Amino acid sequence: MDKAAALTYRLTRGGYAAGVMSRFQSLGDNCEFGLVQRRWGVEQLGLFRFAGAFAPLIAGAIEDDFAELMDEANLNCYLSDQTREYIVHAPIYNIQFHTWIYGDAKPIELVGPEQKQKLRFLARNLREEMEEAGKIFVFRTRQPHERANVERLLRALRARGPNRLLWVEEAGPARAAGSVEDVGGGLLRGYMQRLAPYDDAFQAFDVGWLRLCERVLAITDRDSFREDCA
Repeated sequence: MDKAAALTYRLTRGGYAAGVMSRFQSLGDNCEFGLVQRRWGVEQLGLFRFAGAFAPLIAGAIEDDFAELMDEANLNCYLSDQTREYIVHAPIYNIQFHTWIYGDAKPIELVGPEQKQKLRFLARNLREEMEEAGKIFVFRTRQPHERANVERLLRALRARGPNRLLWVEEAGPARAAGSVEDVGGGLLRGYMQRLAPYDDAFQAFDVGWLRLCERVLAITDRDSFREDCA
């Protein structure tokens, strides 16, 4: 879809799209899905929405009940030489969090404590979301051979509640772009025509993500209806 068509799609379906995208919560492995939500008008709390981390690292943080995020001494805040953005790093989990605050806006003496406090709040919020199991969690990856890591992440989520995890990869010869597979046990596997590269998450395919999420909801809402009628 070219840019003009994508703009028309956004203008005509924007409110509807925000409703669809707000039912999902990103768990990484980069900022792509969080940025897509933002461009569809969705701004919601999310610990990993703008973070960079792979599946076993996120699973470890959940299994550990985010213990290392609750202690400010375990978090480092620094100014990126490349982007001039303040980044918060949790070295024990090796997870990096965007702040979207840049060096000319505030001194690090103010940014560090504020952002560390924010992460603790977001961790508590994610605990509640996992217990409520109302969101569909999303993990996208361009890494090969991720099944075991994704299954560990799913187990960590389902230890907190009857959560669902959407695992998104790039489509290939055997998997059509936009297709969704209900693997079972709370795991769905979706395929995108393309995923944004790790060095530029802004290159996300917004319309493709919306269509994929629509197909996921068609599956999960059907299952919920069946459960209600049972």
